[in-house]
Amino acid sequence: MTSEANEQSGRQRRMIVEIDHWNWGLHVGVSSPFVPIEHRFHQGLMYARGIEIEGRVRAPRTLEDQPIDVWITPLGPEMGGPEVEEVGQFRESGSSPGRPPLQVNLRLPEDALAATLTCLGSTWRYVLLWITENPGDRASVTAFSFAARLPSSLGDWAE
Repeated sequence: MTSEANEQSGRQRRMIVEIDHWNWGLHVGVSSPFVPIEHRFHQGLMYARGIEIEGRVRAPRTLEDQPIDVWITPLGPEMGGPEVEEVGQFRESGSSPGRPPLQVNLRLPEDALAATLTCLGSTWRYVLLWITENPGDRASVTAFSFAARLPSSLGDWAE
């Protein structure tokens, strides 16, 4: 999706999340009989992997210090294609018990997983998000990156 198309579909904004804690989780269980066999692991199991990040918004100012959860799901090579218009979604979910009102789900290429885990454990302290607000209160994450330090042009991110 081009930046012109992004501007037509909704307002672009940026967000910086400071990482407080993160965890690499793995869940293995028995597949439901309703899950097609081609989506099962070893014919009868299912598993889910993901990086859970708990953090605080550092920019924009309107959301500063708000707690936020970021869930990163690694995906295989089938992730891409000409129809991809987002790499994740941003939600302001209101008040669900035990969860912060701000939540982000991101998709990470499987090939980047090992490097991501290594850098989260050693240098990265921030997640930078580019978000397009689409009609109907839907917010698409069109890009994300990680950083060890805050951008030097933080004022550009503050609004």
